[in-house]
Amino acid sequence: MTGSYIVRNDPRGRDFLMMWAKSFEVYRDRFGSDNAAVHSAIVRRYLPKLESSLAKCEYWWKLTEQYCRLFLYEVCVRNLLDNFDIPGVQFLEKTYSYVRDGWLTGGKFSQHDFIFHNWKEKVKNNRAAFGWWDYQFTEDAFNNLSLCTSGEEAYQLWRYKPGFRVTVAENRKSLDTWIKNTKKERDRQAKLSQTFNVDSAVNCH
Repeated sequence: MTGSYIVRNDPRGRDFLMMWAKSFEVYRDRFGSDNAAVHSAIVRRYLPKLESSLAKCEYWWKLTEQYCRLFLYEVCVRNLLDNFDIPGVQFLEKTYSYVRDGWLTGGKFSQHDFIFHNWKEKVKNNRAAFGWWDYQFTEDAFNNLSLCTSGEEAYQLWRYKPGFRVTVAENRKSLDTWIKNTKKERDRQAKLSQTFNVDSAVNCH
């Protein structure tokens, strides 16, 4: 998934989407082309004066097919973007978007959650796999799809296993704990991304 974003349906928004689509064609064969391409597109469209710095960041992207080095590229670009205000463009803090990875909270959710990303069948209920997720619904959930025609009764299809639906406060606490625990690693990656030295990233993970 190419991050999460909302684009206003106006000439400026459509212009950006078209520009991004064209850049995606250029980067189609690169590892992580969707998520990485949007970073380049934002810089090239709104901060062209940073293209030389962007080229340095892309060193990591071109390097190899490893997520750890893709992350180094992304954090390198975000460091560039964080130093500038772009009119009409807003970057949200982690976990405050309309979509997130469910594994951040072990599959638990609150009424403030909207979409879970990366629910793949191959990692369902497989806690040894990255991005694993537990199936939150009971066996009799969605057993009478005729209720879908009734807006007032459709909610009865959504039957959750005990413990998955939590309060907003409990959910927020779990997410804030994850953010705190990963900040050190993010800071390490930010410093590493500025070295532009492949030897310094031999053991990236």
